[in-house]
Amino acid sequence: MSVHDDLSSIQRSLDDLTRSVARLEQRLGGGGLEVRRVRTDADHLRDSVALLRAAAAAPDAPRRPDLVT
Repeated sequence: MSVHDDLSSIQRSLDDLTRSVARLEQRLGGGGLEVRRVRTDADHLRDSVALLRAAAAAPDAPRRPDLVT
């Protein structure tokens, strides 16, 4: 499987997760802290996958070194 295939698979899974969270919010109400945290975590995952997709699209671009404290 290529990186593109893996990222597409992750994207489909995230889309499923987003739909499931939306259904859960409808059933439980969106005001609870737990539901908001799950929605926020799913959004963070979506942002992270977008960053991975951008990095995979430009593999020759200079990479920022990881910071070590």
